[in-house]
Amino acid sequence: MGFLVAVTREPAPGDDPDVANRGLPTSVRHVNGYGSHTYSLINAAGERVWVKFHFKTQQGHRHWTNAQASTVIGRTRESTQEDLFGAIERGDFPKWRMQVQIMTTPRRRNGRSAPAGTRSTSPRSGHMATFR
Repeated sequence: MGFLVAVTREPAPGDDPDVANRGLPTSVRHVNGYGSHTYSLINAAGERVWVKFHFKTQQGHRHWTNAQASTVIGRTRESTQEDLFGAIERGDFPKWRMQVQIMTTPRRRNGRSAPAGTRSTSPRSGHMATFR
C-alpha cells in the first residue's frame, strides 16, 4: 500500500492549481502523484542536486461530479480500492510516467524556490527529467 500513499493528493489539493477545481478523483489510477519530500543527491560529477519525484497518470484524469460522488460514497467508501483491484484483475494495469525534478545547487541559490519544503514547488522548465 505504500505506493498508493505516494499517488494520492490528500495533503493539500486546494493549494495546487492543477487539481483544485477538478473534484473528487474516481480512483487512484486517474490522478498524478507528487512526492512531498525533496532529496539531496550527489550526481556522477560529485555535485549536489535536489530532486523531487513525480508520477504522471497514463490513464487520463477522471473525476466525479458532486452528485456522482455522493452516490458512489453512499454505496461504498472503498470505491478507489475496488476500482484499482478490479482493473488489475481484468489485466488493465495502471501506468504512471515517472518524472524527476532536478535542481542544481547554483540554480537553487539563484532561484526563489525552497526545494526542501513539503509544499514547495519550483518552476519546471529546465530541470525536469522523464524516465520511460
